Amino acid sequence: FSTESDKSRHKELEEEIKKIEDEIDNIFSQALIIAKEKNDQSILANVLQARGDRTNINLIRFKSECMRGKLGVKLWVKFDLLRRPLFDFFTVMSLKQWKKIREMTKSFIQDILNAAKIFEELGVVNAGYTYYTLANDLNTLYRFGAANKYLNKARSIAKKYNDALLLRQMEILQAVIKEKN
Repeated sequence: FSTESDKSRHKELEEEIKKIEDEIDNIFSQALIIAKEKNDQSILANVLQARGDRTNINLIRFKSECMRGKLGVKLWVKFDLLRRPLFDFFTVMSLKQWKKIREMTKSFIQDILNAAKIFEELGVVNAGYTYYTLANDLNTLYRFGAANKYLNKARSIAKKYNDALLLRQMEILQAVIKEKN
């Protein structure tokens, strides 16, 4: 920070962000309670998917914050191999940060998978889009094996419902994964 007032303002903004994040967590908790009380599986699946998406966004933001100002970031950007989850720990973050990222990753994957399972039980094509979204998120995190696994699940659902748009999106993502992997 260039001045003490900049540092102070940064701290104030961080506190405000924390309050908003807590409020969002509370809203998700309340939405889950309502969906369960009403026994509305569609709402439950949508809330789980939204919470998983939010956790993934927070994960990417946290990972970016961990990388800020680190010497290993130049290597991480230059060499694709270093972007794999195992190497993150060695190049750009502490063990504590790596563990938090691992937990956030597990959390968002579980929410998305629970949403997809509910959509499948409801017999709607949303399950395919949910698996596709998960595959795309995992691709972003350089988890190509898992991305392909869920892309295949999305593909089978898209074929079942003859969803041409989803099939086309999956072709594009498959090409991206193949190029990176």
